[in-house]
Amino acid sequence: MRRLWLLFAQTVTIALGLWLVVGTMRPDLLPEMMRGGRAGLSEPGTAPRAAA
Repeated sequence: MRRLWLLFAQTVTIALGLWLVVGTMRPDLLPEMMRGGRAGLSEPGTAPRAAA
């Protein structure tokens, strides 16, 4: 069981490290939802108005 846990921990560490490096060096390779920094909500008063 300990060996399985160590393998899991190392795999997760390597995956997070790769994600960090790719996100820093080549953010265009990551999907939009994984990039962060953009909120899906708009500010009050900026919504488009209906034509009269």
